[in-house]
Amino acid sequence: MEREMRLARAKAAYERWSAFRSGSFPHPYLHPPDLFSFDPCVEKPYLVPATFIPTMVGGNIEIRNRSRGVVRNEGSETTEFILGNFLPGGYKKRWNFRHFRTFWIPSEWKERNANIERSFSISRSQPLDEISAGDTFSPLKIPANQTTIYFPDAVNVEEIPPHAHYFWEEERLYLDHTGEGSVKVARDPLSIALWENILLTKERPDEEYLFPVINLIESIGYYPDFRIARCYYGNALQLLGPNLTRVIRFVHDKDQQYALVGTEHISQAVRLNINLKSFLAALPEVLEKDPILTSDLQWKFFLLKLNESVLFHGKCAESTYDLSWIQTLCNALDFWMRQDHPDTNIRSFFNETPEQQQVILRELIPEGKEIRLRLAGFDLRKRDDIVEWLTEHGKEVAEILDEVYSPEAFESYVQTVICETFQRTLNVWCQQFFSVVGDGLVFWQEGTIENDFLSLYAYDRYQGGSGISRELFKHLQQISSNLSNEIHTDLKRTLQCDVDIADIVIHDIFSNFDSDYVWSVFREPSGAPEEIIRNSLKKQEKIRAVDFGLRRKEDLIIFVRLEIRRLIHSKESAAMYAELIRGYRELREKLGRTPMIIDLLLYSSASLFYDPRAAAAFERYRTVKKGDLSEVHVRVGEMIPACVDACPECLEIDEFYGARPNASLLVDRRLLLALLEMI
Repeated sequence: MEREMRLARAKAAYERWSAFRSGSFPHPYLHPPDLFSFDPCVEKPYLVPATFIPTMVGGNIEIRNRSRGVVRNEGSETTEFILGNFLPGGYKKRWNFRHFRTFWIPSEWKERNANIERSFSISRSQPLDEISAGDTFSPLKIPANQTTIYFPDAVNVEEIPPHAHYFWEEERLYLDHTGEGSVKVARDPLSIALWENILLTKERPDEEYLFPVINLIESIGYYPDFRIARCYYGNALQLLGPNLTRVIRFVHDKDQQYALVGTEHISQAVRLNINLKSFLAALPEVLEKDPILTSDLQWKFFLLKLNESVLFHGKCAESTYDLSWIQTLCNALDFWMRQDHPDTNIRSFFNETPEQQQVILRELIPEGKEIRLRLAGFDLRKRDDIVEWLTEHGKEVAEILDEVYSPEAFESYVQTVICETFQRTLNVWCQQFFSVVGDGLVFWQEGTIENDFLSLYAYDRYQGGSGISRELFKHLQQISSNLSNEIHTDLKRTLQCDVDIADIVIHDIFSNFDSDYVWSVFREPSGAPEEIIRNSLKKQEKIRAVDFGLRRKEDLIIFVRLEIRRLIHSKESAAMYAELIRGYRELREKLGRTPMIIDLLLYSSASLFYDPRAAAAFERYRTVKKGDLSEVHVRVGEMIPACVDACPECLEIDEFYGARPNASLLVDRRLLLALLEMI
């Protein structure tokens, strides 16, 4: 810089500071406002933030209350939060705890759609086919060449009267408050915003680092300007009263376009290129060696397709809430078909004639005794509902089962599970090994494997970036020489869940020791229980080839001891739990999949307990009701491991901007552990 410019800059700064030192400014040690405007070396546009509070990715959106013909500004809030709650059809108590919903106008251009023209003030728009290569978008198969993404800068809301009534119009998919709808519902609906991300940053990263040796992570790259468009394509409403699940789709009547409501995440990011070649090569062998894992994945695939069928296609049931009893029923049918013919499964039930199906239902839900499915809340009236459901939807479920057991569809599903599980595992790994650096990031991947590689992005959760991803990039560079040897061990340690370990240890103790011994030892304050638990933990470390670490083991010892003490409040209950654990292990081998509560309940109802005290306790709990369920249903559930594939303690971590429906059905840590063992 020239000497004259330096002097001019110093003089301007001195004069500015002098004005504050005269006494008119009480805090001269603070940064004086508008200093940049007095600096002759600063060129516009310049920006001094009005606040030190960062904005979350997606930015903020203005709230305009247009109730009763008056426009009132309710301030601004995080865009993702508002769109997660105030898409057309969404209701929420918010400002001054009053009840609001977005302006919801049925479309005149497309029936059974919502017109977003008056719902939002649009700052800009972009045709979908300019940034997305597919012919359709989302599970709703929206045509890309007739779709526009609308980016709002304000949302229009209206206040709902405190004691409003709600009437559903099925013909228009609209909820009315004036009594014009055909079906009265109990209350305002629950809603889940449906969205998908589109990657906007297509170019290579500004900085790229190749790992020096063959590694699970082949390379990392850093983007100082990273962009993703989050596109909301629908709002799933759960109506209560008559249980109905309906998806509200969006259009723009004036433009005559299908509409996506979009936000743009502008941040900094690290891209991790994951080399899955060895994983994909080992996958067939892993699934062949572990038939229980394969069966469990097929069952989860079936549940996923059931959920998608109801949510996106309006098949199999009227409401996703109905899926709770449908899944329990299908679980029981699978058990019932396998008990005499282990090589069969639930598909054989749907191949039976309607008459034979009703015979099986009468066996599962008998008239005379409170046994079998009646212990799980299925009464005779429910049996009639099931017969009606099978008549209406049986063929649809059979078609889903055919797809589930199709090798091509199952392989595609398993690859999606690998992608999603890898994303969550690396997210947890970063939080564990990089502390705050990992915690301040959003992890995302497109869910596809290209040329045996998965591209995983970790970006700052603050709009414009905050340097956290940059720190992660530096950390990964620093440990790159050791990462090839350590990452497999680190990931296996990350995938070990404390809840799973504790459940396995409890099962191991009840299986290897007499129930009377467990009852007497664990009720005493001596050190014997700790030694028993410690030995069981050592066994698990050897089986899993992972060191749990001293602190983790001490926490597990305390947790397991307290949990066993809670279970063995009497010798009879200790004997019953020991018998249930024995039945669980027998059933796992017999079914060829992981048993669930209804499996163990049906198995225990039909099997004789070796210990008469266990039989007496089981019978006593069978006759006690808790709502629709018997007490024994709850007691049996105590012995089902809480974490088989994932749980909130390990990989079922909350997504930063709302959970996607059915995301838990795409995660299985056992699959990733098995693949890590093979390579």
